[in-house]
Amino acid sequence: MTTMTTAPAPSPPTSRTDRYLEEAERYSAHNYHPLRVVLQRGEGSWVWDVEGNRYRDFRRFENPRVRLLGEMA
Repeated sequence: MTTMTTAPAPSPPTSRTDRYLEEAERYSAHNYHPLRVVLQRGEGSWVWDVEGNRYRDFRRFENPRVRLLGEMA
């Protein structure tokens, strides 16, 4: 009796978001659980992630530091 083995299926391509989050996981402090969104740019109250999705930035006015970071345009 012979058995055939097949090569494992190639892993699916990783998104840009997954690559950035893996790097952040490797090098960042683990003192909070970040959102699974990697922001690339902002314009007013809108922000875009590295995948091209657009979000409304409602957190912008919660504190001054977030407000300054929200101005990425």
